Amino acid sequence: MLLLREVCTVVSRRSANLGAAAIASVLNRIREPKMIVGVDGSTYKYHPFYHFWVTEKLRDLVDPGLEFQLILTGDGSGKGAALVAAIADKIAKGVPPSTTTHTPDGVNKLLNKQNGIVPPNKRNSRRFVSESLTGQN
Repeated sequence: MLLLREVCTVVSRRSANLGAAAIASVLNRIREPKMIVGVDGSTYKYHPFYHFWVTEKLRDLVDPGLEFQLILTGDGSGKGAALVAAIADKIAKGVPPSTTTHTPDGVNKLLNKQNGIVPPNKRNSRRFVSESLTGQN
């Protein structure tokens, strides 16, 4: 049992390091003074040390002077993680949304449309099905 635990720890740590390397290369390329990174996934969410390992490795790999923050996004598929992080950053900076898509409700509608998710209040609505088929909102 101890061997299995050690193997799981090594594999998890390696995964965190590889993810951090990818994130660090993007952060170093963007070079904004303060950046927010949206992260999604079960491992990041439920593993007790994963966030710590990713953050620790990012501190080693990201250029000094660049600040970053990792936030857990909950969109379920990961397709909207970058969009949610960008919008959260704009909202945090007090920048007014440029379109209705940039409001939290608009983002949810956009992500749900992309992922084929039917909102709970419209699941049994014939009008919603008709709108979905015709592409009208």
